[in-house]
Amino acid sequence: MTNYKVYRVLSKSFLLIFFLFISCLGLGQINIGVKGGLNLSTLKNGGPENPKLRLGWNAGGFARIIITKKISAQTEILYSIKGYSVQGMQNRGKALVSFKYINLPILLGFQPTKQLRFLIGPEFGFLAKATSKFEGNIYDVDLNDEINNFDIGVDLGIDYSFTKRMGIDIRYNHGFNGLFKSYYYSDPYVTIERDGGGYNRVLQISIYYILSK
Repeated sequence: MTNYKVYRVLSKSFLLIFFLFISCLGLGQINIGVKGGLNLSTLKNGGPENPKLRLGWNAGGFARIIITKKISAQTEILYSIKGYSVQGMQNRGKALVSFKYINLPILLGFQPTKQLRFLIGPEFGFLAKATSKFEGNIYDVDLNDEINNFDIGVDLGIDYSFTKRMGIDIRYNHGFNGLFKSYYYSDPYVTIERDGGGYNRVLQISIYYILSK
């Protein structure tokens, strides 16, 4: 399946879940909460050679509608730091690349037991800032001109509640939109061409707390 087809499928999924969420506002119980945790992220299929994992974090809020005893709809707004690390050339040390997103996951939940919930749905990302920094440097290098402003992917996760208000959320985000912009430069001495590519791969672990039920 091409990235364009994936984009269309996820966009339609977003609209379906969004309208389901809106239509259920007056029907089900609404839980409002906050969450935060860690991201373990890297890059696949494009970009630099041999990108490594890096640690980031996420924080934000969510609204969950309990439609039935087993079905729920959940939307979130998160500030999330993704990216990767890579070994620099000419003994420059390791570079830490950061993609700072405002993320909007729209998820459907299936709850087979009282404490366990499975989650699936699209996640939309709006780039706030992209930077890189080499070890020992105090200044960030701005990468905004090289990175696409929008990302889209799918989330698969599980949610386990410790109490009626607190729990843990573990999910995997698989990005489908190429992060790097295509680039071409040529002069009499050198030609540089980049086809874009590079896709987010993120394992996210968060603790949440429900403020109102």
